[in-house]
Amino acid sequence: MVDAGDVFSEAAREAILEHNLRALETKFFKGIAPVKAIVVTQGPEFPARYLPEADVIQINEAVAQFPKLSKFLIVHELIHRKLNLQNPAYAKNPYSENYREEVRRLCKDNDYIDLL
Repeated sequence: MVDAGDVFSEAAREAILEHNLRALETKFFKGIAPVKAIVVTQGPEFPARYLPEADVIQINEAVAQFPKLSKFLIVHELIHRKLNLQNPAYAKNPYSENYREEVRRLCKDNDYIDLL
């Protein structure tokens, strides 16, 4: 169990993020090719984002140190990725009904909620 006061080295933090990314892809997004990478970034104005042109998830270093919070952000970005792969025009309206349907799919069996 990770204590709130634990501080991870950069290498440990990146290994945890990579592990969580791959586990979440396997659990929630079977049949979809894995994202190329998850990258910790310094000082952006967002907690996380998916970059379709690079097929990379970026996560802010300020939140990357919190594994449980990072899992929610990773799933959030993997939803965007899945929908973008299905329809490249998706990015024009990323919080459409398609996004909400995907969240409901994940909540249906409490899988998404079990991340808590």
